[in-house]
Amino acid sequence: MKRLTLITTLFVFISNCLFAQWTANGANIYYNGGKVGIGTTTPSYPLTLNNTSETGIQTIYNGTSVYLSHGGWGMGAGKFGIGNPSLPTLVINAVANGPSSVGNVGIGTVTPIAPFHVYTNTDIYGIVTGDDSHSNLRISGTAGGAAGYGLLQTFIGGGATTGGILSLQRDAGNVGIGTSDTKGYKLAVNGSFIATSVTVKLNSAWPDYVFKPSYQLPSLSEVKTYIDQNQHLPEIPSEQEMAKNGLDVSEMNKLLMKKVEELTLYLIEHQQQIKDQQQQINALKKQMRALKKSKII
Repeated sequence: MKRLTLITTLFVFISNCLFAQWTANGANIYYNGGKVGIGTTTPSYPLTLNNTSETGIQTIYNGTSVYLSHGGWGMGAGKFGIGNPSLPTLVINAVANGPSSVGNVGIGTVTPIAPFHVYTNTDIYGIVTGDDSHSNLRISGTAGGAAGYGLLQTFIGGGATTGGILSLQRDAGNVGIGTSDTKGYKLAVNGSFIATSVTVKLNSAWPDYVFKPSYQLPSLSEVKTYIDQNQHLPEIPSEQEMAKNGLDVSEMNKLLMKKVEELTLYLIEHQQQIKDQQQQINALKKQMRALKKSKII
């Protein structure tokens, strides 16, 4: 009887010691002290989870699971992932003094190669701030495994009518301001712009060759014939070409300078003709005076 009483007392004492650390409050259970270990008998922190499988923690909402994993899903040691085994949506590098010690964060990839790496299998936007009804920033790249460049767009006032847009296009690296369609140009501006200075570097010769002796200056009669037939100057684009292709500022300035230089040559030639004619007139006047003095006329 004494032995039974001793065993019962010891059991109650041990139970009180064990369960004194846990407190039940309705459906909630609280741990009052010490450390909790899952998969380990020597927890080092308030909660230590030791697991050899790929998934460490599972949460379920309406039948859909989201998992937390350390080193699983092909990520490797020192990486913490959130998502599911087929496609972790967030990966954080946490290992120190190793190839992944930079602390990269990956979304949609288990091997982030930059401090912040967003991966997608489609050409959809990888990063979007704001919504379609307000100003927002959108960043996207090409689909995973495909060659190409990304896209950066800033919208000011979204919706059916966009108040403004800055677009850095993929492929050729084109820039669009006020438009996302650059028509293949390096810079496309939908609207006007102002600048205190613009420098255009030519890829062809400036028309100083007009002043070289070897240059064949068209006669004014030839120019007149061309104008009568085409209703615009030679080499200058027509109105229809301008309406279709726009104005090439660099090429047009070069052509206008060529016409100015040709016009200068025409003026110089015309001035020489006037000078020669004046000399002839003066000579004739002199002869007339001489004839009058000799009373021949």
